[in-house]
Amino acid sequence: MTKLILTPSFKRAFKTVIKRKPELKPKIELKLKLLADNPYNPILRTHKLKGRLSGA
Repeated sequence: MTKLILTPSFKRAFKTVIKRKPELKPKIELKLKLLADNPYNPILRTHKLKGRLSGA
């Protein structure tokens, strides 16, 4: 299992989303757990970056 490093800006945005829509908290936490377990899980719909961000 990979350890996720949450930035202060992510934590702040997460708190804001949870305040506005508390029903999303379990969904977001589930997605973060899936991401930590397997970043290439098909449920997450990850993909290669294109354009300016492809080499970043």
